[in-house]
Amino acid sequence: MFFRLASGLTNDGWQLWIEGAGLTGNHALPSAAPYGDGIPNALKYAFNMNGSGPDDRRLTPGTGVSGLPVLWLDRQGPAPVARFEFVRRKNRDLTYTPKQSIALSSDSWAPMTSTTTVTAIDSEWERVIIENPADALQGPVCFFVVEVALP
Repeated sequence: MFFRLASGLTNDGWQLWIEGAGLTGNHALPSAAPYGDGIPNALKYAFNMNGSGPDDRRLTPGTGVSGLPVLWLDRQGPAPVARFEFVRRKNRDLTYTPKQSIALSSDSWAPMTSTTTVTAIDSEWERVIIENPADALQGPVCFFVVEVALP
């Protein structure tokens, strides 16, 4: 899993998104996945995805403007690099905290401190790329998530 929701949503941007997606009642809850795709509304809102129908696509690395975070291995340089990439809202009505762990226990996640590049996509969205060295012989397996929450 590359994302998780840390809290509910109650801000104005969220309300506009819900209305625009035509969601009402229990289908409008942040944790609801009304189209059977397994992706909660709050994560669709956070990653610029379609809220008015099924949408479980992953972000296209380097060029995508919507979709779930992706992790990919770049072997083109002198040493392999794991790149963790996602889009986020610029308006700061959400916080995005990239975290990593070498285990999957709930107390093992720590904020990422690796090289981070942020690039504007448009007036509302930006792309975040976090790079980690990826030497399988010298380092353990690592897991990544983006925790999404209200500030």
